[in-house]
Amino acid sequence: ANRGIYIKAAQFVASLQGGAGDHGIPKEYVNVLRVLLDHAPHHPFEEIESVFVEDFGKPSSELFKEISKEPLAAASLAQVHKAILHSGEVVAVKVEYPGLWEMMASDFGVFHTMAGSMKPGGFDLKWLVEDLQVAL
Repeated sequence: ANRGIYIKAAQFVASLQGGAGDHGIPKEYVNVLRVLLDHAPHHPFEEIESVFVEDFGKPSSELFKEISKEPLAAASLAQVHKAILHSGEVVAVKVEYPGLWEMMASDFGVFHTMAGSMKPGGFDLKWLVEDLQVAL
């Protein structure tokens, strides 16, 4: 469920190493969230398969000669699978997670509300939400 934008937000915070410290994001936050820069959870292939059907009107088995069920890499908004085209060419296929943009619109509403009403450790995080939304 709440994966994409929450992982992206955590990665965004973790990447603010220069802003960590007394006047930015606390170093403890950055250090805890840093693991998500390299180890984002992936979605099961059954969920990814639905994207092929929705976007192309066909299952992956018709689009590719072969496609790996396990991703080569997973990120906050998409994952990458190794595939072989019918021509025999080996390719990497990046697939955005199903329902991603609809969830993100709703999630940003929640983030704006939270940022306006909560100040963890006394830090105003509204700027962070606005920067993240612009970046995406």
